[in-house]
Amino acid sequence: MALGVPQGLWQENRKNAVVLSTIQQKSMSVLWLTKFKSMIKVKRHYCLEYGCQPPSTNSIKRWIEQFKETGSVQHRLGADRLSVRDSTIDVVHKCFRRSPTITVCQASRELQFPKLTIHDFLI
Repeated sequence: MALGVPQGLWQENRKNAVVLSTIQQKSMSVLWLTKFKSMIKVKRHYCLEYGCQPPSTNSIKRWIEQFKETGSVQHRLGADRLSVRDSTIDVVHKCFRRSPTITVCQASRELQFPKLTIHDFLI
């Protein structure tokens, strides 16, 4: 038995490469850390409550920071994507207006943007 969790449950979840936490589990982890002031206690409580392997210390820290910044542990859509300036899109469009027969590969070399980025702007 590891951390008060039946051995079968612990091993079953240890086999999974990635175990995603629900919003409720993330919220409770943030709450427990403010209550217990100990990452180890949070992880033990997580195991007892949900019967699975606790998230990493870095994950819990990330949830705490996200909660402080946004007031929520919910994943924001598009949070991982970089924003594209309108000027960048204009540069790509001007390139194709100037030379309508230019290929995506040629435009990529000329503008020094990835081919996929240029292709996305054209769609």
